[in-house]
Amino acid sequence: MPGAGLAVEDHPLSRAPVEPRVGLLEPSLEAACRRWADRPAITFRGVTTTYAELWSKVEALACAYQRLGVRPGDRVVCQLRNVPEHVVAINAAWACGAIHAGTDNDLTGEELSWLVDRTEAAALVFQPRADTADPLGPLQAVHEARPETVVVVHGAEPAGPRQVSLAELLGTGAEPGWQPRYPGPAETGLLLLTSGTTGRPKAVMETLRGCWAKMQFFADALRPVPEDVHLLYLPMGHVFGLRLSLIALLSGGRLVLLDRFSPAEAARLVAEERVTILPGMPTHFTLLLDALDAARRGVSSLRWAVSAAATLPRPLVERIYDTLGCELHYVYGCSENFTTQTTD
Repeated sequence: MPGAGLAVEDHPLSRAPVEPRVGLLEPSLEAACRRWADRPAITFRGVTTTYAELWSKVEALACAYQRLGVRPGDRVVCQLRNVPEHVVAINAAWACGAIHAGTDNDLTGEELSWLVDRTEAAALVFQPRADTADPLGPLQAVHEARPETVVVVHGAEPAGPRQVSLAELLGTGAEPGWQPRYPGPAETGLLLLTSGTTGRPKAVMETLRGCWAKMQFFADALRPVPEDVHLLYLPMGHVFGLRLSLIALLSGGRLVLLDRFSPAEAARLVAEERVTILPGMPTHFTLLLDALDAARRGVSSLRWAVSAAATLPRPLVERIYDTLGCELHYVYGCSENFTTQTTD
């Protein structure tokens, strides 16, 4: 994901190995959007965005970030759920040279304010939870902890100091002649938050070149193609969901987003959207298989199931093969790494 205009063959990690690769990922979302401009990129709640429309939003938000004072090397914390704007926010941060830090949408005000202060974030992209009495309440704690941080609000009207509307920023559009400025090969592009279960989260620093290489390693096994439809309910605020979303788009596929996992909704989307790649944790697959009636819901489009994060018991593996009738990837590692194996 290096600078603008870099051809795939010029990518430092794209030199042909001894065995030719299949499915080389585009080096950036910008390159993918220019290559597949008219193809569908993201589907969310029945609305589909093309690659050209997606990149237009990235440019608009990146320009807005710069107007708001975000500079190369600044941190941008994003706690959006799995919505198209999350993809936009990730790539807009990179397009203005900033560092993207994804996190949970469920953080309390104290947890979020600590993270914003700890990362010295120049901006926070915030989506309020609808199941709370005071959806914008956490932002008061954020402002008290770091009043200079700009808060970009999605899904609600801004109601406090240093708050702006994401919808308005996206509606402004990019400035004529604007060009992206990506982090350099040795510069940090990602902060991957890990742990936090027994203490404060730790931030793993990663370059965009490193991120691309780990995704390509996975793609060499998965071999995604532009005809693939990827269902994603794993949170993009975590490393696995983030990488899966980018793999889908850098290979020209269509990303179908589900902002909260529901076995019934996931089964419906698999059938109606003709999903070909279905990732999930073992618990997700157990619940999905329990809800799935293969006689009523079509699963014939599936070609890969991808599991991670916990032990995959043999009986569950057999249920996946028997019910879904697709191949299975098992992925394991940590936030700093990304590895995979296939099962036979």
